[in-house]
Amino acid sequence: MRRWHLMVAAFTAGCLLLAAVAVMAAQEMKTQQAVVTADVMKYNWKANTWDFNGNCRVDVAGPDKAMLTAPKMLGKVGKGGTQISEIVASGPVSFDVTVRADESGVQRRIVASCKGQATFTGVAKTITLTGGAQGQMTSIPAEPETGPATFSGETVTINLADFTVEVSKGRIEAEFAAPQEGGQPKGQ
Repeated sequence: MRRWHLMVAAFTAGCLLLAAVAVMAAQEMKTQQAVVTADVMKYNWKANTWDFNGNCRVDVAGPDKAMLTAPKMLGKVGKGGTQISEIVASGPVSFDVTVRADESGVQRRIVASCKGQATFTGVAKTITLTGGAQGQMTSIPAEPETGPATFSGETVTINLADFTVEVSKGRIEAEFAAPQEGGQPKGQ
């Protein structure tokens, strides 16, 4: 009889430990929520696509924040049917994203636009703007005596996973602190 009590106690302790681990994992999980608004929305069940027309806007809330606007958007839905895996927005398109703070507490913000189209790919976490793409990248908080980096080009690809920006056939301008006497930037 005692052995049975020990097995029940061990089983109960194991279940409580698993429940505690599950609760901690759920607390650590960061989720994003997207809200799409448009004048007209149509869903194609066979193709798993959403067609958004007129005053289209996607707002993403969570650790990273983003907003995408365009007159027309096409959203492709993944296998589960609930997650948009790709959005193609037809221009003019505007895009604004602020990512969560890095290990030093600095956030990055990109505000960009294009006349052509923008394609957001959920798996790769990239947005590619084509046709007169331009934008500005800043740090929050801003570094002393520096300005935002501005970019323009035929195509701009922004990788939100590693926060890189690739510009083709374009131009990038950045401001930075100039060295003062002694070779150090002012304020260093």
